[in-house]
Amino acid sequence: MAEDNESEEESSEIPEYSPKSEFSKARLAETAVTNVLNSRGVEMKEGYFNTKLTKDGQAIKQWVPDARDKFFGSVIALMSLLSPEIARDKKIKIALEEFETGCDELKEKYLYEELIMYSENGMLKYKKTGNKYLPIIDEKVVIELFIQKKRKMEGVEVIGGWNNKVNSYKNDLVEVYDYLFSQLNNLIDRVNYFKSSASF
Repeated sequence: MAEDNESEEESSEIPEYSPKSEFSKARLAETAVTNVLNSRGVEMKEGYFNTKLTKDGQAIKQWVPDARDKFFGSVIALMSLLSPEIARDKKIKIALEEFETGCDELKEKYLYEELIMYSENGMLKYKKTGNKYLPIIDEKVVIELFIQKKRKMEGVEVIGGWNNKVNSYKNDLVEVYDYLFSQLNNLIDRVNYFKSSASF
C-alpha cells in the first residue's frame, strides 16, 4: 500500500524544467491562451466570401474562415499543450467529461437524418438511410418540404439545406467551448503558470 501511495504522489508532482533550458511551458501556455482570447474577441460568425475590386475594376473573391472554427481550434490546441497537466488533475477531468457531454448533446440535437432520392416505376421517391451526421456548409441534402400544390410533404434536394441547423449548432457550441476555456484557465492557475517566477 505504501508503494501505491508513493507512486500516486509522484504522478501528481509537477515536473520542473531546468532554468537554463530555452523551453518554457509557462510562456507556451501564455501564447496559447492569448491565441484563444484573440480568436474569441471577434464576432463569432460563419465563413464568408469578401469581394474586393482591383484598380482595374476586377472583382476578387477572398474567403474569410469561420470565426467559430478558429476559436474551437485554438481551445483544442491549448488543451493539447496542457495534456500532461490534464493527466495529473482530477478537477479538469470532471470538467472534460462535462464538456464532452455538452458536445454530444448538441450534436444529437442538430444531426441530419439522411434521406436519398430514388426512382420507382418512373416515380421519384425518397427514403431514410438510417445514417445520421452533420452536413458541411452548402452540402446538397434531401429535406422534406411541404408542397402547397400537392398539399403534402415531399423530399427535395437542396444545396445548403441544413446550413441553418449547422450554424445553430456552432453558435451553441461556442458556449460549451467557453466553459472548457474557463476550466483550462483554472488548471493553469492551479499549476501556478500565472506566477511571474514560473519557468517550467
